[in-house]
Amino acid sequence: MIEDVDLAWPLRFRFAHSRKTRLLTTLKDAVSLVGALTEAERRSLHWAATAGAVSRALGIRRANTAQIATEMLENALAVEGWLILDAEAPDLAALHA
Repeated sequence: MIEDVDLAWPLRFRFAHSRKTRLLTTLKDAVSLVGALTEAERRSLHWAATAGAVSRALGIRRANTAQIATEMLENALAVEGWLILDAEAPDLAALHA
């Protein structure tokens, strides 16, 4: 069994046409999310790149790979329009300025 790794910060999201809010806190949560996507969604560039980042983070298990995976997840959720901005999440633009 694969040991779980925490995301750099929690990500709150809601699938389109759903009222239920979900929270991603670990890479295992991210794997479940990617697994729940349709085949067409998984093939899209943002989800394919995100799946790769999550896989690397699970394999390498360093803080910077978990942060990159978290950023990729946040971006993919935002592209889909599913991301719910949370006050706990950092401002990525400020981090990279």
